Amino acid sequence: MVEPLFAGEKGPAAVVVDDTEVYWTWNDDANLANALRRGPQMGGAAVDLVPLGVKKAHALAVDSTHVYWSCL
Repeated sequence: MVEPLFAGEKGPAAVVVDDTEVYWTWNDDANLANALRRGPQMGGAAVDLVPLGVKKAHALAVDSTHVYWSCL
């Protein structure tokens, strides 16, 4: 059985991982609360890296030093 790492996340549109972290976009259309989020691969607390307001992030990439995203 697969266990969710971050239950309760609304509308993830993109997900990427690096060596230790999971990054995803969080899009809640009903409340216009969108963000770029990060959490440890082994589970734990997720944090907002960038609150995007009403902009939806749909594309996401990560390298050894940066996280990149685009809003459509």
